Amino acid sequence: ASQPADWDRIKALDVATNVLQRNPNVKAIYCANDTMAMGVAQAVANAGKTGKVLVVGTDGIPEARKMVEAGQMTATIAQNPKDIGATGLKLMVDAAKSGKVIPLDKAPEFKVVDSILVTKSM
Repeated sequence: ASQPADWDRIKALDVATNVLQRNPNVKAIYCANDTMAMGVAQAVANAGKTGKVLVVGTDGIPEARKMVEAGQMTATIAQNPKDIGATGLKLMVDAAKSGKVIPLDKAPEFKVVDSILVTKSM
């Protein structure tokens, strides 16, 4: 299931609190950024389920890394914004140079940018 929290820590805390109350057997929650994951981690702690519900975020921000080290979050996926930006800029420049217009119903070129899974054991 997916519940939006609008990239907001407090909204994620509220959403996760409701999810945990309605679904007491939840085993894991993944968040598309660390800000929401930190709110989820607080909801998990408030429910007395730290260590019982896996909480994983994305971005690898310093506060999330500290929460992983403290055992409040399970992991964060550290991205490389420099490489993401450089790759996006290169794709844009290449498209501008080629003069090819990508139709709106077509996906742009797919590029993989390395990420690192940050866990407590790292």
